[in-house]
Amino acid sequence: LAAAGLGPDRVHFSGDLSGDAHAKRCAACDLVVDTDMFNGITTTATMLWSGAPVATFATANNAGRCSAAMLLSLGIPDLIARNRRDFLALLERLTGAAPHA
Repeated sequence: LAAAGLGPDRVHFSGDLSGDAHAKRCAACDLVVDTDMFNGITTTATMLWSGAPVATFATANNAGRCSAAMLLSLGIPDLIARNRRDFLALLERLTGAAPHA
């Protein structure tokens, strides 16, 4: 992560939580970076419900379009990139990171 310009204070990895503790952790996120090919789906719904923004891009398969569908239904198309290159640019813009070479 350091090579990408992200300090340890910007990314948090944690173990399993359930119930209210999980919802509170979700609400503390500044940005959720979705996975490609198989989107977060339930995780994306939980994050959006808690108020955390989710950045994604839609892929050709059904499981790769779920997060984009949720963001569109909520009226948040600005968090959906068209492809991987645009996804990196979106993440750079949202995080203030230096452009990816």
